[in-house]
Amino acid sequence: MPDVPVAKPAGMVLLKIIAWTDRTRDMRRKDAIDIACLLSTYELIPEVSNALYDSKNTEIMETHGWDITQACAFLLSQHTAGDHQADQWGIESVES
Repeated sequence: MPDVPVAKPAGMVLLKIIAWTDRTRDMRRKDAIDIACLLSTYELIPEVSNALYDSKNTEIMETHGWDITQACAFLLSQHTAGDHQADQWGIESVES
């Protein structure tokens, strides 16, 4: 079975943000729903959630009250922004 290229979550968020800025106000709802879905489901990627529970990354979890959804949303925002802070925390980005 051939590999099918798919946009990574950070790329999808970035594209949705660009679409949001290009659309009229009445057309933005779908982009907002899609961004919210990506933020709330990023934790379902095993590499992301496992890395956050690693002992060297407790700072991220502590900062977000040990709420995995909030911590993963934060991490996705960092990956989307191209922030290399995730690398400093020793988290292997699934965006690489």
